[in-house]
Amino acid sequence: MTPYASDLYKAGVDIKQAQYLLGHDDIKTTLDTYTHFGYVDVKVDKLEAYYDAVKMQSNNKIIPLKHA
Repeated sequence: MTPYASDLYKAGVDIKQAQYLLGHDDIKTTLDTYTHFGYVDVKVDKLEAYYDAVKMQSNNKIIPLKHA
């Protein structure tokens, strides 16, 4: 990953914006450049926050069953 692409990734820039900023005509070039990251780059807290939000949303939609 280029230093600029690394900075874009760490800043949370989405892939289509990165494609434009990196000047790539083909999204595949951007994906090949932009997705070379390691374990330390994985934002576990973001993933956990997403799962918590999904869980909370699904809990709000649960309709209790009425027993006959």
